[in-house]
Amino acid sequence: MAGAMTRRALDRLADQLEPAYQDMLPVWQEAVSLTRPTRAKWFAHPTRTDRRNPRVLRPIARSAGNIAEAGMQHGTASPARPWISLGVDALRPTPLVTEWLEEFTDALLLMFERSNLYDQMAATGRDALDVGTGAMAAWDDDETLSRFESLPIGSYRLGNDRTGRVNAITRSWTMTVAEAAEQWGKEQLSAASQQELQRGNYGTKLTIRHRIAPTSAWPAWDDPHRNLEAFPWREVYWEGPDATTGGRRDGQDVSGVAIRVGDGVLGRGGYHEFPVLVDRWSRASDDEYGVSSPGIDTLGLNGCLQSMERMYLEAVEKMNAPPIVGGPGLEDSPVSTLARALTIDTQATGKETLARPLFEVRTPVQYLDEHQERYAREIRDLYYVDLFVMFAGDQRADARTAREIAAKLGEKSAMLGPVLQRRYDGFVAPLVERASGQMIRRAQEWWDRGQDAPFLRQPPEALAGSRIRVKFTSEIAEALKLAGLAPIERHMAYRLELGQQLPSALDGARAKIDALLEEHARLSGVPQRLIATADELLAIRRADAQAAQRQQRIQEVESSARATRDLAAAQVGDGNALEAMVAEGSS
Repeated sequence: MAGAMTRRALDRLADQLEPAYQDMLPVWQEAVSLTRPTRAKWFAHPTRTDRRNPRVLRPIARSAGNIAEAGMQHGTASPARPWISLGVDALRPTPLVTEWLEEFTDALLLMFERSNLYDQMAATGRDALDVGTGAMAAWDDDETLSRFESLPIGSYRLGNDRTGRVNAITRSWTMTVAEAAEQWGKEQLSAASQQELQRGNYGTKLTIRHRIAPTSAWPAWDDPHRNLEAFPWREVYWEGPDATTGGRRDGQDVSGVAIRVGDGVLGRGGYHEFPVLVDRWSRASDDEYGVSSPGIDTLGLNGCLQSMERMYLEAVEKMNAPPIVGGPGLEDSPVSTLARALTIDTQATGKETLARPLFEVRTPVQYLDEHQERYAREIRDLYYVDLFVMFAGDQRADARTAREIAAKLGEKSAMLGPVLQRRYDGFVAPLVERASGQMIRRAQEWWDRGQDAPFLRQPPEALAGSRIRVKFTSEIAEALKLAGLAPIERHMAYRLELGQQLPSALDGARAKIDALLEEHARLSGVPQRLIATADELLAIRRADAQAAQRQQRIQEVESSARATRDLAAAQVGDGNALEAMVAEGSS
């Protein structure tokens, strides 16, 4: 049997993701120092003094980030309205399939609402705003099916696959020995950690490391029962380096060893989907992390803003409490230009021996104010604040129509189009895929017994082999779709206007009216269940045609009856017109 892999060898595997992390670390540290220093966790210097924020005097970027965070979360995934809709690749799914997909959508949204998704998703999106990258894990949970955890920047390292999607992560965090023993069992801890427990030092801190990577990126596994064979991704938890090892790696060759639990290797497992969802604001094809974001783009502006605020405060202080100069009768003091400082003028005579200002400060603080406001506006613009509060400054008295508001929102949202597309493709779509897999696997336990799960009934057979696709129906997603409505509406308005003068201009619209209305409904976000299918339209029109034929026959019978009554009532000679017509016909 192969030898067991040591913790030091696992550290060496994990450190393969370190170079890309180190490239971005200086940028992140600068960005969070000006926005949210308490969010990051730099494990190279895990002290609270590193998390203070003495540099920020005007937290414009922080307040702008708060608005952008709330607007982005509300616009992309809000519990107040459905923001996803599941469908299949078939152009015309059967009503049974459509009904089940709607139930599946409702079940997912209910799971999201009962879990901690929206809180953790907002925190992850804020990381992407501030430092360009946010990461959130979706763990299995017995109660809510899925439990989400936003991972602070600095606590993880990422790796990409050949398509640029994140497929590997190494993360670190601290736990007490008591917490580690409770989660994994004290027999799995290292000898040093077990000694700490025996001595009663339950609060001793451990650095826990965790690596998730594709199965192909791991060495051999000691898995006699083949419990992990079916998982495309596998994970290992272990105790990281501490002060006793000095962070050294023993350089063990991993080619002839297997991963077994024990001696500080705390646990292992597997996943059907990659459980960590990464939100990257802007990236190149080979970047593991986002290289641009509002927080990164405003680093220079934010620094200038804080510098000018210090100049402003210093100028105001010297104007209100200037440095003082006096004669030799005053206590001895060197020359100082600090506010409230006292300098002795040994050459002073007469009135000059009295205390007086060393110099008058006449700083044009209004110009500092103007420059600061310009910097603040540019920071807010780069955080897209106007997108989320764009109606706040509109003081028109007349009410705006829903179409006007929607058009304005769609125009503003177009500026975020590429960012939103990356967020949907790289973060939200994998989130839905992961949550769907978790729900299906849990429901399968009931389905295998021939029962419907409490949260989801068995899918119809017609769905077998179909690929389920996700459509996003959030507020911003729908606003972006409104751009596609404008050409349709302009075209129809032109046809109707032209049709008043040239009726044949409406022929094309009549021929394609069903397709036009269906496309209009789709772009407007109308649920699929409210859009009539071609068969339903055909049945309705056949019924209308049959009803029109019956009505026409009834009208013909009524018209014939009226004519008969009129003939019978008309007097012709000794008889009536009806008798005359009958007699004429029989002759």
